[in-house]
Amino acid sequence: GPHAILAVHTLLASRRAVEAAKRVGNTLVAPTIPFAVAASGGFNDAQWASFLEDGATAPNPGGISVTAEVFKGIQEGYVESLAYIGFKDIFLMGDHGGGQNEMRAVVEEMTAKLASRGVQVHYVGDFYSKTHDDINTYMYEHQLPVAGHGGMMETAEMMYWEPSEFSYVRPNYKTVPYDGTSDDYEGWKAAQDARAAGRGRGAGGGGRGAADAAERVNNGLSGNPHPATKEIGADLAEIGISNTANQVRQLLAAR
Repeated sequence: GPHAILAVHTLLASRRAVEAAKRVGNTLVAPTIPFAVAASGGFNDAQWASFLEDGATAPNPGGISVTAEVFKGIQEGYVESLAYIGFKDIFLMGDHGGGQNEMRAVVEEMTAKLASRGVQVHYVGDFYSKTHDDINTYMYEHQLPVAGHGGMMETAEMMYWEPSEFSYVRPNYKTVPYDGTSDDYEGWKAAQDARAAGRGRGAGGGGRGAADAAERVNNGLSGNPHPATKEIGADLAEIGISNTANQVRQLLAAR
């Protein structure tokens, strides 16, 4: 969005992983891969077809996408390289929904391939899925905007990790326009209840449907960052760090 730097997912993934590794102990963090499958704002077939059809401006510009096959191949090469170096427990995790399936597949395939060398590859799903669910619940309980691209979750946590004020998030975060759906707390809760009851998939990005939402401002921002604070960001970071460290410990214990 117009209020925050690009590479938010890369930065948040790296910071959370490092802090989780400190808590686990005897753990190193490999370099973060800075692109994803169906990256938000990145190229994918559906977006490109729409662009060619109506000439619309690319939504959420800034992300770098690769195909599922390419992403999976990079993960496989990464695991092979780490195993060659000598690591016996290798953990895959990501801060974006696209690529989660590919990581799960790599874990299964590479564990079987490397088993004779004593290598175990693990998938840390709580780094993304549980953390997003827990943060959405936190937002609802505190009557804060729920989800949305570039909204509260990213903005507040980026403020927490900033080495100096306004180095990641600009002062205009309090006034930038957004589409408004992330403020529908009760709509979000109703969607989650319906999903839990098996009546629907739920709404991951807010509450109201497209027909009820305000006209989208094409600035990469679909969530409301206005109430973000560094203190809220600290709470959100803790959710992600503790979820990650806890699952890594569980995986090691099972190992």
